[in-house]
Parts: sequence; structure tokens; C-alpha cells
Amino acid sequence: MDYFNIFNRLHFKDDDEKECFIINIKNKGYYLHKQIYDVYCSYNEDEISYDELSRMVRYDKYIRNVLFKFLATFEEQLRAKLFEKYELDLTNDYNTLKEKKSDKENSNFYWKTYDKDFTFKKLIELIKDKLKELNIELTYVELKEICKLRNKVMHHNLIIFLRSTTYEEVEKEIENIENVLILLYKGLHSEAQKSFMNDINKGNFKGGKYIDNEPNFKRLRLGVFKDGIFTKNYYKEK
Repeated sequence: MDYFNIFNRLHFKDDDEKECFIINIKNKGYYLHKQIYDVYCSYNEDEISYDELSRMVRYDKYIRNVLFKFLATFEEQLRAKLFEKYELDLTNDYNTLKEKKSDKENSNFYWKTYDKDFTFKKLIELIKDKLKELNIELTYVELKEICKLRNKVMHHNLIIFLRSTTYEEVEKEIENIENVLILLYKGLHSEAQKSFMNDINKGNFKGGKYIDNEPNFKRLRLGVFKDGIFTKNYYKEK
């Protein structure tokens, strides 16, 4: 396959970039690069720098890794709260919870979560009527949105682009993702919240420092994550 002919609007600054392009196409996938390239082509009639394309590939992977980490943190928090307060009702095929009557050294609930059919979705179904008792400041509908995000991350597809093939579609996807990340932030404990915001911002700003700094690239990216919300232009334009 003649990749340079297919990606004929890509601009390479030197032969090293061309070599890197071929290596990444083989290791990370032709179709992944083509999806991002086609989106760039949909709104840009000029040449597209390979540097920007490759940085977008790395940025998307970085965001997926951050989400994997903090989705796991959130799930651990939910489990810890549940194990502390509830046991599984053995008389109802493990589908309901009952309050623990005493501090037991062992938990049938804890060991049940090792079963391969005990999914995050199953966890949410079990706690949907216990949110107030567990001091969870999220609704059942919001938890389901976090669950959907978790599934997308686990599939290892592009998270910023998803199925989008145009600039406008990607912008809508970014807005949707930001809304779910705000929910995830609400569900995390305070120390995890700080780390979550900083790690998201590090994807765009060196060290996560966005004040008076421009982002690594200005388009098709998450906004600045500050105080649990996203804003697009918190840095000063230069």
C-alpha cells in the first residue's frame, strides 16, 4: 500500500518523520491514522503537518490512559463503600443487598466481585437504590453515563474522535466527553479530583500549567479542566 499517495496532503519536515510515519502506521494502525487525517482534511484545504497528526494520536492515547486510571479509582471507591456497609443477599440469587449486621472479617460481596460476570454495570444496578445511604452525589442516570465512558475506554478505540469523520462531529464528541468527565470528577474523592484535573491538563499544557500558556495544539482537544468544569480559552492568546 502506497501510504504517501493515500496521505498525499501530509507534510513531512524531513526523512526521519517519513520513517516515523511508516513505523507508526504499522504499529498503531492505518485506519486510526486515516480517520484523524480525514477529519483534518474536512476543514483544512492546506497541507497537514505530520507533526500535528502524530501528536493527536499520542494525545488521544494519553487521555485514554488517564481515563483508565481514574475510572478504576472511581470503581474502587464504590466497592469500598459497598463492602463496608452491605452484604449480598444469598436468598435472592445475589441480585440485592442487605445491610451488614456486624463487622465481619469476611465479605461474601467482596469475593463475589471476582466472578467474571460481575461487571461495573452490575455494580451500578446493585447500588442504584442505595445512593443516598452511600453518600454518592450522582444519580443512577449519571452513573450509567460513566459506565458508557468506561466501556469506550476499554475498547481501545479513539476516545476524542470515536466514530466521527468530520470536524463538527468531533467537536460534539468532545463536548459529550467533557460532560461525562465532569460527572466522574464529582464522584472522585478530593485528592483524586486534583490529580484528575492536573493529568487531563497535562495533555495540553506542559506540567498541566495552563495560566498564561498556550496549549500544545488549539483544535480538537479537551478544554482547560478547572474547579471541576471545562473552559476553552483560559490561557491568554498571544
